[in-house]
Amino acid sequence: MKEHPSKDKDVRVFSFTVPCAGPRPVTGHYTMPSGPGKYPAQISFHGYGAAFVEKVPSSGPKGKIAMFINAHGYELGREPEYYTEFYDSIKSNGKTFGLDFMWQNKSVNTAYFGWMCYRIMRAIQFLKSLPSVRRSDSVQQYSRAQENQLGAGIYARLCSAGEASGVFRYRKRLDRMTFRHSSPPRAEMMRFMV
Repeated sequence: MKEHPSKDKDVRVFSFTVPCAGPRPVTGHYTMPSGPGKYPAQISFHGYGAAFVEKVPSSGPKGKIAMFINAHGYELGREPEYYTEFYDSIKSNGKTFGLDFMWQNKSVNTAYFGWMCYRIMRAIQFLKSLPSVRRSDSVQQYSRAQENQLGAGIYARLCSAGEASGVFRYRKRLDRMTFRHSSPPRAEMMRFMV
């Protein structure tokens, strides 16, 4: 985690990388009020092109913690060529990420959006772990991206002792959505749900 300068003395700005099951970590930024105390939290899931997540925010809301993640797990603050190469590298058989139904989505273990779901779950878990998050408030989600609906469903299932079983139930639902019924990689997922 790295703190960045903020143009507003009442708001702190951070970038973060959190390890996650699958090929890439969760990366993003969050802002929080600089004063002591507990605050409600908001998380935004940005997918697809989401180039604005690459840039560090200069400030944020004063009354809540606001987190912005990209759904792909790419590195932040890199040169434009890196992002061009990154998006080229996640193509499968010449198709845009997640749209190669013959290979990439053939198995739950290679499905691009399956790993994206894990990054979303991990981001929510990381947000909930921040000491300044007021846990009595629900986490709000903002964005038009599909990840918001996934995040809302996942968040409803991530609760204290029931976290791991909630993840597996959600993943089974995802398997049905992609017409696959194989089990998730439980051993790998369990490392991150402790």
